[in-house]
Amino acid sequence: MILDASTVTLPDYHWALQGPDISSAFRVVQGLVVVQSATNMALVIPAGGAWPGVQRLSPTLLAHLEPRSATQVPDTVVAYGLDEADQPSAQALVLVQALTSLGTVAERLALAERLQIPVRKMNRRTCASVLGTTRVHLSKVLSEM
Repeated sequence: MILDASTVTLPDYHWALQGPDISSAFRVVQGLVVVQSATNMALVIPAGGAWPGVQRLSPTLLAHLEPRSATQVPDTVVAYGLDEADQPSAQALVLVQALTSLGTVAERLALAERLQIPVRKMNRRTCASVLGTTRVHLSKVLSEM
């Protein structure tokens, strides 16, 4: 198959939209916010989700994530401030993404241990699920440590 440049349609390019101030807590009312880290990791906060604010992250999570800025999709609406009752769910959203997708499996395992999550006392399948991987891959990572 030969592609002719005159028949290829490229998607429109969209500039990144600056997101909310990550030093403050906020809830995403509509749209989606992506918190970017210094190491190119990203946390996705969908509508209904919340960000606890940088100051409310544990030192361990803060060191792992190194959040630097946020971007958002068009028409995103955020509400700044969280009730104290909303903080645990905001922390949980950050934690679950950090454990399941940010960094290598070995880095996520180390993060879980620093957070005192007893991953080495878990069944391998359960531990793998907590870390966002498969039992086979987790076993390989553990054997290389």
